Amino acid sequence: IDEFSENMCAQLCVNYPGGYTCYCDGKKGFKLAQDQKSCE
Repeated sequence: IDEFSENMCAQLCVNYPGGYTCYCDGKKGFKLAQDQKSCE
């Protein structure tokens, strides 16, 4: 299963067996929002 094809991450995504984790570009001042998908 390719979770990337269904992910809703605003910026960066790391895929792992069974799911994925979203990340944001901290160098540009973004951080992960409460929904764990959006960046703010």
